[in-house]
Amino acid sequence: MAHIIFYEKPRCLGNARQRALLEAAGHDLDVRDLSAVVRSPKCSSLRSKVTRRECACPRPYRWVMLRARVVESWPMTAPNPKVDAFVSRAKRWQSEIQKLREILLACGLDEELKWGKPCFVFEGTNVAIIQPFKGHCSLMFFKGALLEDKHGLLKTQGEHTQSALRLEFTSEAQIKKAVVKAYVKAAIAVERAGLEVDFKARRELELPEELTQIFGKDRKLATAFHALTPGRQRGYVMHFSAAKQSKTRIARIEKCAPKILAGKGMNDH
Repeated sequence: MAHIIFYEKPRCLGNARQRALLEAAGHDLDVRDLSAVVRSPKCSSLRSKVTRRECACPRPYRWVMLRARVVESWPMTAPNPKVDAFVSRAKRWQSEIQKLREILLACGLDEELKWGKPCFVFEGTNVAIIQPFKGHCSLMFFKGALLEDKHGLLKTQGEHTQSALRLEFTSEAQIKKAVVKAYVKAAIAVERAGLEVDFKARRELELPEELTQIFGKDRKLATAFHALTPGRQRGYVMHFSAAKQSKTRIARIEKCAPKILAGKGMNDH
């Protein structure tokens, strides 16, 4: 059953009957004044949806419920004062940090300041951390290797990294709330399921099919790749494999080929 924040519209007929129906169905209700919420500047922070389909109410009451704004929601986690201070002192990426922070808090994660950066925790376990760099602001997922990269946006932390992957942003406009939220929810699901990265298995590189096919046609590239350090090889493989579509993986391989032939890692210049 759902936890429902029930916003009552003043002088709206049927509120008491709606509440009785929802309570009888076993839903946990938190009754509030809708007019006060509408006037509040914080109302946009609620993650909400009308629960018309989820509440087993007779049809005559569904329209009334919609008017009365029955909302299923989880309020934002309270901001951490230490992170407030961090954001206020930030000389770079301040708006990007704040936008990411709002999304993470809205997902119900607890906020702490770890390693001098905003870190977001689920039931005591680190899930993600905001990392302001010179060239970009990133949101790193500690178990990013276990996430399904549906949008092809996750990038490796470095050639020796086996678990963490991150999203990188160079402007606030690049931070799409729905996309970031999807990655955060996936990361929370990983923690709920108790999944762990198998570091031993990840040491044994499994080359994507497209890379194997290209190596078969270009022996020079294959030789150069296998001459790289294990960390550099892993970095490339993770980057190629993170792409969802085959054509994207091929494009990434072709783009990185000059660096591989030069004996450089992904992040080498």
